[in-house]
Amino acid sequence: MRNHIIMFSGGLSSFSVVDYVKETYPEDNILLYFNDTLWESDDLYRFIYEVSDKLELPLLTHSMGLTPIQLMFEQKVVFNNRIGNCSKYLKMKVAGDFLIKGKVPKIEKWHNRQFLKSEDFVSDATLYFGISFAEAHRVKGIEKNWGKNFNVRFPLIEYFIDNQEVLEKWGIEIPILYQLGFSHNNCNGRCVKAGMAHFKRLREKMPDVFNKLAFL
Repeated sequence: MRNHIIMFSGGLSSFSVVDYVKETYPEDNILLYFNDTLWESDDLYRFIYEVSDKLELPLLTHSMGLTPIQLMFEQKVVFNNRIGNCSKYLKMKVAGDFLIKGKVPKIEKWHNRQFLKSEDFVSDATLYFGISFAEAHRVKGIEKNWGKNFNVRFPLIEYFIDNQEVLEKWGIEIPILYQLGFSHNNCNGRCVKAGMAHFKRLREKMPDVFNKLAFL
């Protein structure tokens, strides 16, 4: 029995990877691994829990215990479209410290742990990332960061997978942010690295969220 860890962001592409691994290796030990920025929409949590429930896969959530805004104050840096340390620290560092060094972060939550087939889910594991052709430029960096310790795979680059078909297959509603026209399901539409068009859409589609952010 092999170990498979899916870096589950709560986005459509990473969900398609979950479906691929579940269908391809149904007898193996599969883990959904989510790094929480504590700045996500309620609907993202609905989505990741529903995926875990319907596919009967364990979901492990880890968090440093800081939001992107709190991290900015701690580092005394204003994040922007050129500097966005939130992913680097709140996701990559938390994941690397745990999966490579065995260091458990401040916040750890399990959902459906009963579906874990082995408590040793890290040894000789394959890591899966929901990177598509549009993000192929990220592959080398991911392989550099993780390739020394794990086998790394990108199913959406290896195969053609239709995200909408996967949603319909499992009867899961598309996350609200996608319904509103956003390109991803992160940080409740408040990504600090987003450009003017993104925040224009946030102001139009989610004015309460936009106004609260503007007066932080």
